[in-house]
Amino acid sequence: MKQKLIVLLDGGFFVFDPCDSSWDYVPTEINLVRNGRASVVDGIVYYFDYLGKIRGFNVEEGKWKNLKGVQKDLAKILNGVTLANVGGKLHVLWQEMDTGKQTEIFCAEVEVRKDSNGDLWVQSFGPKHSC
Repeated sequence: MKQKLIVLLDGGFFVFDPCDSSWDYVPTEINLVRNGRASVVDGIVYYFDYLGKIRGFNVEEGKWKNLKGVQKDLAKILNGVTLANVGGKLHVLWQEMDTGKQTEIFCAEVEVRKDSNGDLWVQSFGPKHSC
């Protein structure tokens, strides 16, 4: 974020500035995310919570908002979910077990937009594909 790295360590999240090799704390609200299911895209920290919802934290506003318009797509996706920034776009990755007891990893690209009120909406939820 802003050319800095957010790093998850044992004590929570910290910010590292590679330009001057300095460390700093992140806002307390971000430290709610401790299980690695988070990713930053366009300055928003996205997090997949234990209820199966994606939430976004806008550092400038200092508050969490639910990502609207994606819940029906995520209803069945609760196992082994993580989020990633791939080429500047948010990706949801999860695992599914088939009847043969094999695990497959799937991902879908989520295009997010911010409306005039600052709410976060899914523009499109890309097709699920095996990774």
